[in-house]
Amino acid sequence: THRFLELTSNKNVDLKEVSELIGLDHALSLKVVRLVNSAHFAPASPVTNILRAVNLLGLNTVRFIVLGASVIESVGQFADNDILNADKFWLHSFRCAIATKHLAELFHYEDPAEAYLVGLLHDVGKVALIQCAYEKYLEVFTESDMDIDDLWDLDFDANHQEMIEPEDETLPKREQDVLGFTHADVSALLFLDWNFGKLLSEVVIAHHQPSYFKHIEKKNLACLLYLANKLCYLGTQFDYEAFYHQLDPFVIETLQTISPSFGANSLCDIALDMLPHFESCQEILQTLITP
Repeated sequence: THRFLELTSNKNVDLKEVSELIGLDHALSLKVVRLVNSAHFAPASPVTNILRAVNLLGLNTVRFIVLGASVIESVGQFADNDILNADKFWLHSFRCAIATKHLAELFHYEDPAEAYLVGLLHDVGKVALIQCAYEKYLEVFTESDMDIDDLWDLDFDANHQEMIEPEDETLPKREQDVLGFTHADVSALLFLDWNFGKLLSEVVIAHHQPSYFKHIEKKNLACLLYLANKLCYLGTQFDYEAFYHQLDPFVIETLQTISPSFGANSLCDIALDMLPHFESCQEILQTLITP
């Protein structure tokens, strides 16, 4: 994966070289071909050639497929438990990755691929807590009024009118009370352990409350991740005016510095532009998790 990401970081890379590298991994080749033949991409005729698949998908999409497949393989499809549903977790993670990358492009962030990465892995600390401290983490939910089923009800409905993200404020507070730290803290430690660097680890730790981390170097990316995480839960009939005014004021201020026209109306347009991409996530995710 490292060699692939290094190769594809050059926008002028020869796609034949990319396809040859993918071809060395049978499982990955199968995922790429399966995805390009899916209803989402709907080629005129079946695609069986890796080079043609890479050309049709585009370098960015292929890059994200490889990264996503690698992350799922590394982190693992964790066992059934009473805290977190694996499919819903990954579905939210991929939506957030797409949303963060989309926002990065709109707000002229210098590295949209970096934005995709933090969006994809911002909640990986939850998985680590389930794998390494399950009984203690379960106390976060069982010793409170939080409804676990509601907490992880991430089934996407483009027409829902209520924001179904109670965890945004409640979960980190409960984690802090019970554990003395939050899942964002754990995600940040994993970023350091995986050599993603201190700057990205700071982004991840700040994604629930960017105003508490105004000093970090990549505060713009932290604000984009914060907003993307919330946009994953909104639909066409949502009250974007009210939602906009509930955002962290520091996020609004930061994004308006980049784009003075940013407001409730533009936020609504941004969210609606993302909906088709969110709706395709299930198919893409299924491709990645199927052996």
